[in-house]
Amino acid sequence: MLFSIRQLHLRVICNRKILDTFIAKSTTNLQRKCKYTRWAHRKPIAIVNKNELFDDQNVNDTKILQRKRQSIMVRKIKSQKKVSPNEETLLDKDIDKMNNENRWSNRIIKLKENDSITRSLMINVKSRKKRKKNDQILLEGYRLVKDGIEAGVKPKAIFFSRSSEIMNLNLQEDVKLFQIPYKTIQLWSNLTTSPGIIGIFPIPDTEKIEPAPNALPLTIICENIRDPANLGSIIRIAAGVGCEKLILLKGCVDLWDMKVLRSAVGAHFRLPIYQSTSNDLSSFISDGMNVFVTDNNAIYNTNKVFNTFNSETKYSISKIYENFDLQNMEFPKSDENLKQSEMKKIIRTLKSLFPILPYYAIDYCTNEIALVISGETEGLSLETLKLLWEKRAVRVNVPLLNNVESLNVGAAIAIISFEIQRQIVFKQRE
Repeated sequence: MLFSIRQLHLRVICNRKILDTFIAKSTTNLQRKCKYTRWAHRKPIAIVNKNELFDDQNVNDTKILQRKRQSIMVRKIKSQKKVSPNEETLLDKDIDKMNNENRWSNRIIKLKENDSITRSLMINVKSRKKRKKNDQILLEGYRLVKDGIEAGVKPKAIFFSRSSEIMNLNLQEDVKLFQIPYKTIQLWSNLTTSPGIIGIFPIPDTEKIEPAPNALPLTIICENIRDPANLGSIIRIAAGVGCEKLILLKGCVDLWDMKVLRSAVGAHFRLPIYQSTSNDLSSFISDGMNVFVTDNNAIYNTNKVFNTFNSETKYSISKIYENFDLQNMEFPKSDENLKQSEMKKIIRTLKSLFPILPYYAIDYCTNEIALVISGETEGLSLETLKLLWEKRAVRVNVPLLNNVESLNVGAAIAIISFEIQRQIVFKQRE
């Protein structure tokens, strides 16, 4: 009986201690909650001089990189090991990158999607009429923008989605830089996948571009080139072969069309390009120039000058006309009202009266050269044909096999112009 009473007394004492511990813990938690609850209704107050309290994030990143570089250098010196050139170079590049970002950050204006500034500037360069009226062109892609800047053309505005796109561009201080979402750039892009950078430039005066010091004595004349991709290819080939100048007559597609710019890949800024509003070639073809006109007519049975052609024998224009039976051309009179189809047929017939040779059988080193090329569909105009007859032009042909009627104008001009380059370069070496 006494043992049971003691046991009960001990149980009561233990339970009381447990209860006291639980009450003490609950009271402490409640006090903590009350302590923070009285501040919960207060709203955060803006920091007055936060620039004094917090450094700029980019500056902090640069300082971190500099400290990291110093710590690596000190650690290597203490351990008496040489600093790895790769480690030092990579850290220097990271520091330069951070410094460039800091330099550009103050100039960049961030715009929201479909901002009115973006919309108004893009509309002014999209249509041909507004482009000419505002004297502006649009260059899309890092390579085209860089080529325009290196050619001395100062951009009016640069739109980009990532700041890394403009880091390596040599831009002047007053060039406007707009960072916009990639969706907006894609909306105004002419490409399926936009490269993420667009530049608006003033239209440069391509006639003032100086030809290369080692330019060939070659003038390429284009007439009725309506396809933008073809014209862009011709401009690129003319720059690549070292042409002295390029002439665009009436009927050619706009020189600053977006497809022409994409096909030429920056060649617009590498050679003089003259745009004529008429088909008057008299100011571009001087006396004594050798004039050639490309032709896709592969039939040599009529008006054939020589029976055999080989890679060793080359014929000058004077030699060609000595062996050619010159015929009189009867051009239609100006008062004759002819349909377009009838006029094209007459022009093709008259053109067939010119002597024709394969491109490899002609000597191109006797004088300056004018090479005339026209569109496959429209062909030459009557005014150009009259002048070519007066200048004693010769048709140049690229022989084809497998019943292929003609080549693309870009491919034809490439074959002929690089044969001209080959002959002139070998002649100079001799």
